[in-house]
Amino acid sequence: MLEKQDYQFALEKYEFVITEYPETKYDYAAEAWGSISWCYLRWGSRLYQEENYAEAMEKYQLVLIQYPDSECASQLREDGDIAKCYYRLGNQAEEKGNLDTAIQDYEAILEGWPQSLWAGSAEDKLLHLYLAKASCALEQCSRLPYFPLAPAYSAIHSERFPGHQSTLF
Repeated sequence: MLEKQDYQFALEKYEFVITEYPETKYDYAAEAWGSISWCYLRWGSRLYQEENYAEAMEKYQLVLIQYPDSECASQLREDGDIAKCYYRLGNQAEEKGNLDTAIQDYEAILEGWPQSLWAGSAEDKLLHLYLAKASCALEQCSRLPYFPLAPAYSAIHSERFPGHQSTLF
């Protein structure tokens, strides 16, 4: 398996070909551009396998931004690799207690890849995170000397979840 320096070396060589032979008879530059996008895609996949999701996302984004019409960009959009990467990033953010970042990652899946296999799971995660944030906000409000929503919330909670006692009030 290729190491980080192998990808960097390959990218340097491809860029050399592009600058030194921009419009040759054999169109080496066009071939090198395709090779660069594949190199970033493979590097991103390697980083993903190593569970380095943030760096993998950087490589995937490079493909989408710099080579939007490439076969690699099409593959990334169709295979859902980016959605999967966003999902893993969301999980990591959640584990670290960074709920806002997790929400952004899961929302990115629903916005960019709503038909992907990861969209349903992202939606479930978002529901739990929204509820967690709302519960925290209600708990903080309930500590105020006068919190007029407490009785209404308790009544709604009891009606929706019979037998479950709210821990907020």
